[in-house]
Amino acid sequence: MNAVERWLSGNRGTIALFVPFVGAVGFAVQRYVELPALETALRSPLLLVAANLAMALPLAAGLWPVLGRRGIIALASVALFSYVIEGVGVETGVPYGRFSYALGLEPLLFGRVPLPLPLFWVPMVLNASLLALASARPDVSRITIWLRAVLALVLLDGVLDPGAVGLGFWGWDEPGRYYGVPLQNFVGWMLSGGIAMAVMSWGADRAAWSRRLRQAPWMWDTLRAFLVFWGLINALLGQWAPVVLAAALWGGQGWATRHDKQ
Repeated sequence: MNAVERWLSGNRGTIALFVPFVGAVGFAVQRYVELPALETALRSPLLLVAANLAMALPLAAGLWPVLGRRGIIALASVALFSYVIEGVGVETGVPYGRFSYALGLEPLLFGRVPLPLPLFWVPMVLNASLLALASARPDVSRITIWLRAVLALVLLDGVLDPGAVGLGFWGWDEPGRYYGVPLQNFVGWMLSGGIAMAVMSWGADRAAWSRRLRQAPWMWDTLRAFLVFWGLINALLGQWAPVVLAAALWGGQGWATRHDKQ
């Protein structure tokens, strides 16, 4: 165990709870007290990137030793794919519906897609993959794990999108009934998620990733930070269905971890 892993193992609450809590409190204060300086800070792309890098650290440190060449190729492909599918979505409305980005996610690549997009999307793909892996017995087929991973990714988006829309990071031309998110968006996530999970299924060493999860349970802190932050944001906005979904996913992660140890 190297120095980074020792620190992550001994300070699990820092990333899983403290970092997302501070971020959510900042948005809560800004919601009720108009402070231009605070709003500027919260919308700073550098701050958003730094916060996401911090929350992604457990996942990155945990997976790096078991990625291998195919895993690195798969990750790079998924990152590139995120630009392509998001660019097509912004330009044509397919597959997510017509939407656009607002302040706080600059710079936009070609004026369309946030440059740090893979930093936001790839950890969600990996977390969904790990949820599917941890909950599966060794004899479960790759197709079954792929389906579980796609479902987990869509559920994670069910927590993310309402909160992000509520904060004004992006929005749809024709808002949907799920806190401004249209049904087409989730159909689109099934499509894009299905492709991304197929790539990760090719690149992942299933046995090695599962062993690593058991050896380094702090890898889950990236997922937990995501659920804490967006769960609190949705609670702040009074959007209770995503809050319940975030709590259910937290519980599902705990169940998957116990299941994986058996």
